[in-house]
Amino acid sequence: HKSKPLSRSRRIVVTAKRKTMEARKKRTSFSATGHHGKRARNEKLINAGRHVKPLGPAWVDDTGAITQSLANAVFHRAMCLETFYSTPNGSEESYYGQMGLIRGERLTSSPDNLDRSEAKRQKRSAALALSSCFRATPHTALHNVINEEDETYDRATVHCASPPMKSSTIKFAEGGRELTEDDLIEIFPATEEDEAFMWESRDVTIGNVIADPNHFLTKKPLSYEKVPDGFELRAGQKIGIAVYRMFDITAEDAGAAEGEDLTKIYGKKNIVCIYTGEITEPSSKGLAFQHSINTFCGCSGAIVFLLDKNQSDDEVKRHVGKAIGVHVGGAPEGHLTNVAFKI
Repeated sequence: HKSKPLSRSRRIVVTAKRKTMEARKKRTSFSATGHHGKRARNEKLINAGRHVKPLGPAWVDDTGAITQSLANAVFHRAMCLETFYSTPNGSEESYYGQMGLIRGERLTSSPDNLDRSEAKRQKRSAALALSSCFRATPHTALHNVINEEDETYDRATVHCASPPMKSSTIKFAEGGRELTEDDLIEIFPATEEDEAFMWESRDVTIGNVIADPNHFLTKKPLSYEKVPDGFELRAGQKIGIAVYRMFDITAEDAGAAEGEDLTKIYGKKNIVCIYTGEITEPSSKGLAFQHSINTFCGCSGAIVFLLDKNQSDDEVKRHVGKAIGVHVGGAPEGHLTNVAFKI
């Protein structure tokens, strides 16, 4: 098989699914095209004036929105998810998205005999942080692993940006699931001005928990801590996503104008880029939220985390760097925003 560029894969699948999606298009006001040909929503370039610059090992589209310390940390947590599908003619196709790990309880304990001298304590503390292992639960967008009419989900592999850049098979219990009309949910109710803001499902799925302390994905630097239950999403909270892109993108993938210099906005492939923005509107039930982060097809599944600069809320400041959601795609026409689901 070969891994296809997103724009090419999208064209292949959209034609095949156009009739089956027509009813949903009318009900949701969405386009049928989307993230690498899977069921998704058009991603959106919100602000073409944000240009990436290096900050530590990552590139960031607003260096005034995040400290180098946090940029260094989330660099290790950026992961590209490659999914594999079988086709009716017996061939195999692969597609790209994003994935993140949510940290659970510790699997390894701290040694009791640490040298107490300050220099050695700091050195051992740093080494311990790298060697500590925690349960890790994979999270991605559900649409990354569902079946299509003409393609059947087979498996998923995650590729880590963090050295030594290892890869691993990830098992998703919902991999190969078929969505039905019963999965359709309302995120924002209809108003006099707008139709109801609908989505095909609660677009988040989790993989099997990784609990083997010998597995490299249980290393602490690779996972996000999640905000506590009950954390309230509010407009204006500053957020970001760390994306590891292993594929080319086009203006169409980003909803950008032809001729737009995408490298300035999104960076080059095979590096980690951090895209920043804020929550523009949380849903009334706290299920999802609209945001202003620049995205492109292939960002779906990225973990949304709280930035550590320019936060006005003291409660938010206590949880900077923690995960609050999963990015899933672009909002319907008339909304210059992208969408994430809370986790």
